[in-house]
Amino acid sequence: MRARRLLILLLALGAGCAPAVRPDARPAAPVLPQVALTTSAGTHVVLEPDPRAQAQIDPYPAVHGPSWLGGDVATSIALADDRWVWLFGDTLLGAVSDRCALGRDYCDRVVTGADAGMIPNSAGMMVRASDGTLSPVVKYWRQDAAGAPAPIFAAPGEGFLWPLAGVRVGQVLLVAANRHTFASGLSPSDNFLLRVWNPDAPPDAWTYDVHPLSGFRAATEVAPGLSWTAALVAHDAHVYLLGSRDVGLEARAVLARLEAAGAADPGWQPVLEYLHEGEAGGAPVWRTALDPSRLRVLEGLPGTSEATIERRDGLGWYTFQIPALHHDVRLFTATDLLGPWQDRGVVYALPPGWRATRGRCTAADRAAVEAGATIAACDPVYAAYAPKSHPELAPDGGFVVSYNVNTWGGGLDAAVHALETHHGFYVPQMLSGGD
Repeated sequence: MRARRLLILLLALGAGCAPAVRPDARPAAPVLPQVALTTSAGTHVVLEPDPRAQAQIDPYPAVHGPSWLGGDVATSIALADDRWVWLFGDTLLGAVSDRCALGRDYCDRVVTGADAGMIPNSAGMMVRASDGTLSPVVKYWRQDAAGAPAPIFAAPGEGFLWPLAGVRVGQVLLVAANRHTFASGLSPSDNFLLRVWNPDAPPDAWTYDVHPLSGFRAATEVAPGLSWTAALVAHDAHVYLLGSRDVGLEARAVLARLEAAGAADPGWQPVLEYLHEGEAGGAPVWRTALDPSRLRVLEGLPGTSEATIERRDGLGWYTFQIPALHHDVRLFTATDLLGPWQDRGVVYALPPGWRATRGRCTAADRAAVEAGATIAACDPVYAAYAPKSHPELAPDGGFVVSYNVNTWGGGLDAAVHALETHHGFYVPQMLSGGD
């Protein structure tokens, strides 16, 4: 859930950022073995923290400049059989140590120092060696004309971009992103597809163009918002865009698609077809003319601001979600991308530290909150969101899933304090397990 994430307060963003050297690259990064999962009997999936997968993404001291301290989104996209790009949203930069007690790989994160602060997005690259081992994710961002950190993706005109999903289509990488402004705050003001022309290059050298998605609708007092950036799925001859009508508890999953052919043509423009209800109760139909009142809601799949959707033989389509106002990861599956989807239940309950509330919240209070009451003592301290699947880290029959934790309405100061005092805060948390 993205409804309580950080606002960008530190940088005024421009549209042109010059490529720079990798500020967070470290030479000869140690190579880690591929994650080994233990599958359990039966069909119920159980996930648990995975230290080996966690080591792929954890912060480390930069050789030059500020270090990457944490970021959300954490979507990984296959570029080739041995190479993946990772997309991150709001990214905190500063200093971190790898000389730590308690067996930890990193400690002493501090959002201070030269060029410390926040940028709205960054990226990473992960490579598999010929012996099957994976190198830790190397993080990238750009530098502006003054040498200060700048995002990989800059918004056209005002505002900033939060990239949420991506998929490679032939020679190009398509990235779904929301534009936000200081006026719109946590509500997107636009949806875009970014087309990266050279995805095999280091991310700080990417060139890209920006294409508005015409199906976006900002929320009003009389109509819910409509966004198409939750997930991208390449299937058959199309790229499917998972969308969300409304947000939070009222969100519903909807679907659009575009033809994959021609995505690398110079004059390409995304033309979406939207899944609508059929006439007189008939089968759903794809239409280029959007009628929000007739959009087909995917049965059994709640709406979400971001996700991944993958497919596996013997299981079908699957996705993970953390429902709004909850702290449990749930698995959903379907034999058809269009549904119906089945809720397979809770596969991971977040640890007590991330489930903390602001006061004494009794079982009766929690039940009342579930029913819609507002009880200050039950207000959460943290919000959990953005569960994403990473099949490249998982062997056959297993899963690797990341999620993120942010402060619940505490603002930037509270988030920085949490990052500097709580290990794991705002670093994607890696889980693994099997069925």
